[in-house]
Amino acid sequence: MNTVDVVHITKHQGKMEGILSVSTSTLNNPFCQSHPEQICDYCYARKLESIRPSLHSHLAHNSELLSTVLPDTLLPRFARGSFVRFNAFGELINEHHVENLVRICELNPDSRFTLWTKRVGLLPKDLKKKPPNFKVVYSWGPLDPPLEWLEGIIRTWPWIDHVFAVYTKDSPAINCQSKCKDCLICYKEGTEPRMIRELLRNADPLRPVTLVPKLYVNTGIEVDTKGETP
Repeated sequence: MNTVDVVHITKHQGKMEGILSVSTSTLNNPFCQSHPEQICDYCYARKLESIRPSLHSHLAHNSELLSTVLPDTLLPRFARGSFVRFNAFGELINEHHVENLVRICELNPDSRFTLWTKRVGLLPKDLKKKPPNFKVVYSWGPLDPPLEWLEGIIRTWPWIDHVFAVYTKDSPAINCQSKCKDCLICYKEGTEPRMIRELLRNADPLRPVTLVPKLYVNTGIEVDTKGETP
């Protein structure tokens, strides 16, 4: 098998040290480019991908693969006990993307997977049958949301495991401060709290990213548009 045909796995440093991820391109995803929300102004993924050609190449490669129907042979296998994030970079592309992520969970029953997404409309309506090692985190777009807004997401979509929101001011309500590997609330089954609140780490909004032609390749990927913010 040619390794260029296999989905790329990203190893992380910093806060996500010890966590693996399966991600796609932010720069190649029309949803990310045309549906900005407040938190998107501070997107670390867009910044890193725009300045690191090798990272962009891997993520664009994953976008092309994961947006199509893939055989099991091209889906990654993980060591037992791995913790894996879907969408550390990028966002869901279409329903094929979702199906591939669910299948990755099924092929790796001894690892834990968590999907971060704003596009819950792309997920199957009945997620009671989702793999037991698969969690969903709704990524809230506006900054500083009232707690009752986050609680409303959980009431409306009870199959969402957590809601993740970012705040501009420190307070006792901030409960996401340590490295992911030292916490794992977002990854382990049945954990509380369901509302995850993090202090904004990058206080300066990003300047608009100018896509360098040799880095940006319009792959022609078909992107569903029904999965907008609920």
